[in-house]
Amino acid sequence: MLIRSPLLSRILHWINSLPIKSKLILLLTAINLFAILAITFITLNGADSLKNSLLSNLENTFQQNKRSYQELSHKAIQNHINELDLEYQKYIEHYGNNIANEIAQFLYQRDDDLLLLANLPLSNKNFENFLNQRTSHIRIQGEYFYDEIFHKWKIKSTPPQKSDTIPIPLEQNEHFFNYNPPYSINTREIPIYREISFFDLSGQEKIKFGDISNSLNNIRYKKNTYIQSENYFSEIQNLKKGEIYISQLIGAYVGSRIRGIYNKENAKKAGANFNPEKSAFAGIENPKGKRFEGIIRLVTPYYQNNIKIGYISIALNHRHIQEFTDYTSPIMGEKRDIPNSETANYCYIWSNDGLIVSHPKNYYIMGYDPQTGKRVAPWMDHELYEKWKASKITDAYTFLKSIPKWQNPKQLKKPSKKQQLDSAQMGLDMRYSNEPMWTGYGLFQITKNGGSGSYQYYWDKKWKLTAVSPIPYYTGRYAKSKRGFGIVCLGADVKEFHKAAIATEQKTGEIIAKGNESMNQSLDQSRNYILNFAVSTKKNFGLIAAIVFILVILVSIGISVYLSSKLENLIIGTKEFGKENFSYRIPHKSRDEIGILEAAFNLMADKLQAIYNKQKQTQKNLIEQNAKLEYTSYFLNQLKEHSPDAILVHCPNGEIQSINKTCEDLLGYSREEILEVNIQTLSTPPYSQEEALEKIKTALNRGGNEFEWCLQSKSGKKIPSIVRMRKIVVENEDYVLSFITDIRKRKKAETELAKAHRQLTDIIEFLPDATFVIDKEKKVIAWNRALEDMTFISKSDMLGKGNYEYSIPFYGTRRPILIDLIGNDDSALKDKYNNVSEKGQYIMGEVYVPSLYGGKGATVRVTASPLINEKGKMYGAIESVRDISHLKEAEENLKKSEEKFRTIFDQGVLGIFQTTLDGKFININRALAKMIGYDHPEEVLSSANKKTHEIYLYPERRKLIIDKLMKVGKLTTYSEKLRRKTGEIWTGNINARLVRDSFQNPLYIEGFIEDVTALKEYEEQLIKAKHKAEESDRLKSAFLANMSHEIRTPLNGILGFSSLLTSDNLKPEKKDKFINIINQNSNQLVRIINDILDFSKIEIGQLVINKTKFNVADLLNEIYTASLEQLNEKTKSHLQLILDLKPELSEIQINSDRVRIKQILSNIVENAIKFTLEGSISFGFDIKENIGIQFFVQDTGIGIPPDMSKEIFGRFRQVEEDHTRNYGGTGLGLSISKELSKLLGGKIWFESIRNEGTIFYVLIPNQIK
Repeated sequence: MLIRSPLLSRILHWINSLPIKSKLILLLTAINLFAILAITFITLNGADSLKNSLLSNLENTFQQNKRSYQELSHKAIQNHINELDLEYQKYIEHYGNNIANEIAQFLYQRDDDLLLLANLPLSNKNFENFLNQRTSHIRIQGEYFYDEIFHKWKIKSTPPQKSDTIPIPLEQNEHFFNYNPPYSINTREIPIYREISFFDLSGQEKIKFGDISNSLNNIRYKKNTYIQSENYFSEIQNLKKGEIYISQLIGAYVGSRIRGIYNKENAKKAGANFNPEKSAFAGIENPKGKRFEGIIRLVTPYYQNNIKIGYISIALNHRHIQEFTDYTSPIMGEKRDIPNSETANYCYIWSNDGLIVSHPKNYYIMGYDPQTGKRVAPWMDHELYEKWKASKITDAYTFLKSIPKWQNPKQLKKPSKKQQLDSAQMGLDMRYSNEPMWTGYGLFQITKNGGSGSYQYYWDKKWKLTAVSPIPYYTGRYAKSKRGFGIVCLGADVKEFHKAAIATEQKTGEIIAKGNESMNQSLDQSRNYILNFAVSTKKNFGLIAAIVFILVILVSIGISVYLSSKLENLIIGTKEFGKENFSYRIPHKSRDEIGILEAAFNLMADKLQAIYNKQKQTQKNLIEQNAKLEYTSYFLNQLKEHSPDAILVHCPNGEIQSINKTCEDLLGYSREEILEVNIQTLSTPPYSQEEALEKIKTALNRGGNEFEWCLQSKSGKKIPSIVRMRKIVVENEDYVLSFITDIRKRKKAETELAKAHRQLTDIIEFLPDATFVIDKEKKVIAWNRALEDMTFISKSDMLGKGNYEYSIPFYGTRRPILIDLIGNDDSALKDKYNNVSEKGQYIMGEVYVPSLYGGKGATVRVTASPLINEKGKMYGAIESVRDISHLKEAEENLKKSEEKFRTIFDQGVLGIFQTTLDGKFININRALAKMIGYDHPEEVLSSANKKTHEIYLYPERRKLIIDKLMKVGKLTTYSEKLRRKTGEIWTGNINARLVRDSFQNPLYIEGFIEDVTALKEYEEQLIKAKHKAEESDRLKSAFLANMSHEIRTPLNGILGFSSLLTSDNLKPEKKDKFINIINQNSNQLVRIINDILDFSKIEIGQLVINKTKFNVADLLNEIYTASLEQLNEKTKSHLQLILDLKPELSEIQINSDRVRIKQILSNIVENAIKFTLEGSISFGFDIKENIGIQFFVQDTGIGIPPDMSKEIFGRFRQVEEDHTRNYGGTGLGLSISKELSKLLGGKIWFESIRNEGTIFYVLIPNQIK
């Protein structure tokens, strides 16, 4: 009754409406009032009652505060988690939509590429350029290794890089300043297409480029398609111009017996060998695995002159599709260089009918069996797999036709472990694979009308969010599917969204736990205090109770005010964060648990603000991308304006509205002038204006028209062209867009090609060998006169014949012959010929043909070769037939002479040999065995000596001789230095020839050797003597010619100036000058004569050395003074002459021939002055202890070439001998100096660098004083 009392209800309602602060004050006041009243009415027992009452109330207060803190914290954090999850869900959905749109845009670009290729002229060059220009980047993962300790794959560590940091630029920027260094990802560029081709209406490939296959096949047959799994030929028959066929994903299935991390533990559990390279690539779970290699084929018809003549096919490399998803992560800011599905955060693609087409774990991608060309079985649940095996039906999808699709998606079944282990097949088809059906049925429902969305499901002990987006690509087979090409699935671990909030919740729990512990301690202290108080102060309890009552009320008010204010701050902060005001911060000054909780809320706000800023940056990036797209649109418009084709826009009546720059250049009209002209007037015979209007009409009716036409420029020049017209509609008005390609060069090339073909036919006609040519359709296009004479079949009867009819004149029936072996390794056909050999693409064989020459028969050698055009493609073949009956007769005669040869071989005195090209003896006679140090030929040819006998003294000579033999065939009487077995060197005259087989292939070398060692030694002595005499004669002749000049020059000066001195009118200063010149020339003449006399004395050994004791420094000073005068005389006063004389050596004396030493040094210094154009000359001497004095002369002149270093001291030698007159001199100075040095017991030598200078050294031995 009391509970239902209205008064009590109002009181309770009033209490509940009070804030916590008032409740605490009211509660504590009531408790203390009740306690005081109890004490008043109860005497001795009242103390005990007070004790129990206080303890109970303190405990209740503690528990109530504890629950309040926990509930408040949990609700605040949970609200933030929900808000973060919702924001992240929107972000992932948007991210998934962007990926889907990028993939669709990429696929539509492939449509554009295909249609562009269908409008290009058919040529190998166009196809090859197109393939090479269409490329894109793929990521290159790092080098991973298997960690034996942790049983995981780890990337190889790289050298630590210097940390990339940026200091805070300004104080006003330091608040939440953050810098992210650039992230580098290794990539490489590969072609977008694995193959581009053109095939005719019968399915025969005519042009093909790519890395799948180089052979031209007929794709009508499934066995000739990619991994024998394509049957698109039957599906493209009804394609019209501009329509595109696109295949499903085609590729060989790559399996695995291990699901999850590919390590040794899991391999052992699966009973499989640890061989990651042979298992499927699975990103970080198996980085060494084999990647799925697939293609998506696109085909469109190719029209020529508005007639369908074949189809253009391009095979898109599936790897480029995987690049959109394999490295994608829903975690903001996460970068990947390898696919990672180890966590729940990754991206993959379902096809529009439920098959995996891209997944980081490649063994989930549905593929085909290359052996059967059929799709492999999808991964089934255990029950369905056993049912299939029991049915005995080999093909899984044949069996699955009887199984309902999407069977029991609510029931989760275990996938077949037996299928995984037995066949390594885990490809996913959601229609029949139960596990992905259970988790992914929802995504097919979301996207069935073309929409996108997301949902969560609990899997693998975690909640996962999956965002799904259809790929809006609607070409070909995907046109009728609202899901387009397929479905992008972006999966994420929900915990990743609110890591910061969970961390805050954990921190808050720790703070509350610490607060509870502190309050427990306080409670225990209060309990002990009350007990003691009750026992010791019962008599004065009334006074103490009053004091306690007042104190408790004050403390309660203080605690209540403090706690409530803190909680109010937390509530205000929570509301601000809920309004996305992440810049708001909860004020906190205390360092207690409540202060730590406030700091934790502020930290959570920091992280939320960082996430919010990243989202803003992402929006900014999207705006920038849109700007780039607008720039790209402008760039494309510029490309159209500067197109290599002339472009016109005209009305249906032919009136021209607009042209591009190329059209102006082609026709010669300006943009203003062209408006006065129409399409009809631009046409020229043989095409009429009426025909031009008819072409326009056709283009308007069909949407387009393509034809060859002849236009006329403003100057009247005729321009053969290809015209491609397209109907366009602008503001509901029909116009025609015409692309005009100038084909004048092509027309000229066609004329030249026809001329070349006629010339080739004339050449073949007059070849001496019987010859015929077939085209690529195996029809005869040439049958020459020699072949008519051999087969008695005329050319007119054979031209145009095909289907092996060219074999009838030879063998009387249709059958393949040697020419059909080109590109066809038919062993049975080869057996019909003798001595068949193949060299490159040439095939040669021999056969007896009884029907030739009217039944007389003949043995012929047949040679066949492909005809290759400049693009490297075969366009036909040629076969020549040569009568070799006379050669066969000669072979018989050769056998008869072999026995005669053997007798000569064994008994000959010359060394006869046969060797392989690498020097191994095949056969030798006794004479040669003796020459190289053996008693019998068998010793050389025995198995122990079956090796290369290197008898050449210089082994490298063998290769040179073989190369020459390969060119000229034989060498006659050439000498070689050879080595016997004992090491003795001897000389042999060799005659050799290269023996080839009937196909001109080298077989061996044969010849004979004559030992001419003694003769060669005698010849060498004669040659040396001859050369020495010739050189001596040449040098003396040069010396005499030079000497004549050197003597005449000063004599002419003396005679000339002496004659001038006899003149009476000569002034005194002129007379002094002439006398000085006569004196200089006289001294020069004396030096020359002295050199000649000294040389003569040296030659006959009559030069006398007179040794005296003299001061070396005085000698050098004399030379220095004379050399200074010589510098002035020779107008070389700009040179610097340096006497390098050390003070401590100024008193050095030696006992030697002073005159000869001065002569030696003067010669060297004079040469230095003569051959130095700029710089300096220095000379001096050093003491060589226990040896003597070493003089030196150093200059900065022209230097001495290395090849003259041994000849420079020779008689009559001079540097720059051909230009001696430039420098003068007899060439005897250094020769005399060398001989004088020897007579003095010393030596002379030099060091020189060309064009940098020379240092001469003269060492004179003597006892130094």
